[in-house]
Amino acid sequence: MDDAQPRKLSNKGSTPRRAEREALAERLYTEAFPIGVECALLGVDGDAAEDIAQKVAVALYLRVRQRKAPPVNLERYVRRAVWLNVIKHHDTLRHREQPFDRYERRRKRVQREWMHPEAEYDLRVTEATLRQAMEALPDARRRLVELIVLDGMKYEEAAKECGIAEETVHKQMTRALGSLRRALVAPREERT
Repeated sequence: MDDAQPRKLSNKGSTPRRAEREALAERLYTEAFPIGVECALLGVDGDAAEDIAQKVAVALYLRVRQRKAPPVNLERYVRRAVWLNVIKHHDTLRHREQPFDRYERRRKRVQREWMHPEAEYDLRVTEATLRQAMEALPDARRRLVELIVLDGMKYEEAAKECGIAEETVHKQMTRALGSLRRALVAPREERT
């Protein structure tokens, strides 16, 4: 961790005011980087922590260079910015799974050896229809269905995970499940 020092930023060819601003920005950068690494290490491994701290420190440096006021409480600003980036980092790791990977894992649990060929065909058609209906859902509703139905979360936990009210989760789930039901009922009515 000690070998990852923040890079030196030059202020060649600058006016006195600009030089002061750059000196302040560089000082804030060098103070913010270790705070950011320390905070990020609570949530991610060493390399990712340094990357996140570097990103926050550079954003702070650029903010001050663009004549924006520096944060009043540097440590609080850096900790909050780093933690938000740690959360984004974990979200991107979680979403790197192939779409519908969880569906496939559940589907494989169904044993088909004993199934009648027509029943197996119906199951395949239903799975394809359900997959299309899930793709048609808005992202927020699809995420709620994945969290609650596939991951087994409670509505309260899903609300905290998504940062919305529990009542909103109930409404969105009702709408999402209604859409899925309609999508599954429509092909059955066409076949009869």
